[in-house]
Amino acid sequence: MAVTRVASFNQDVCIAEEGTVPQKLFGVQGFEGNWELPLTPVKAAGYGMINHDPQGALQGDVSISRLMTQSSSADPLINYSAGGGLLAVPISGFLIYGPSGLNQGFSFTNSRVTSYSSSCEVGGIASSDFSLSVYGNMVSGSGTPTFPARGVLGVAIGSDIEVEVLGSGTNAVQGYNFRIDLDWEPLYGIGGLGQPVGYRLNYPLEVKVDFDMIVDTYAVENLSGLVCARSPESLNIIVRTGCERAVGTLITVPNAELQSTSFSSTVNDNLMASFSYIAYVQQSGDISNLFPTV
Repeated sequence: MAVTRVASFNQDVCIAEEGTVPQKLFGVQGFEGNWELPLTPVKAAGYGMINHDPQGALQGDVSISRLMTQSSSADPLINYSAGGGLLAVPISGFLIYGPSGLNQGFSFTNSRVTSYSSSCEVGGIASSDFSLSVYGNMVSGSGTPTFPARGVLGVAIGSDIEVEVLGSGTNAVQGYNFRIDLDWEPLYGIGGLGQPVGYRLNYPLEVKVDFDMIVDTYAVENLSGLVCARSPESLNIIVRTGCERAVGTLITVPNAELQSTSFSSTVNDNLMASFSYIAYVQQSGDISNLFPTV
């Protein structure tokens, strides 16, 4: 009997805001979905265990890793140019697959993004990953997705990345990491059948940016000066694509503060410096400021 398998070219991942048609994600490198039924033994005095029933929140998790192959104006996660962007709205989606046609699926509903990150290093390809908490259903089957034109694709490699920050100057940036965490609090009520009756996104949201560089002209900050005379900066991560090096994705972190610095050097190697910045999104609607229209 012939054995078939579901290879990566027989799979697509699609997501969208709840209630709209899911859109295919390009550049997907990995998909992981899981749920756990919190079964708890129920015991009674003089009898022992009488049953085992779910006790606790019914919640799943989905993690998706991607290469950055789309501009910010085409990436459904961070496209805020037309009132879109999925970082603070309910999401549904599915992994659609099949060995001889995309006719099977793993679906999830009523989800919230809990983290979004992007990173790249010299010689590498930029990544754009995110994680979801699923408060709705995780079921077999899928819907009908839309498939954007492949003309929007353009892989972003290390030579296409720029990091702009005070003091970077002629120093050679070697890589960056950007991450925003979203602290969702599901609200439960009696009679809710295990499903949240509402959600609260707890502000402020923490944004972190780390980057490394080969030191040329960088001057070390005075630690006491950072404590007593704090000076927030605006960080810009610029991703360029194509031979014209047009800006495809721009991540801007306003009011970022330097949190830590480290230096390292060994014989026959360059002097390296690493920096960690932190910033906060203070209120609803400010997430879009991180991903301005290009």
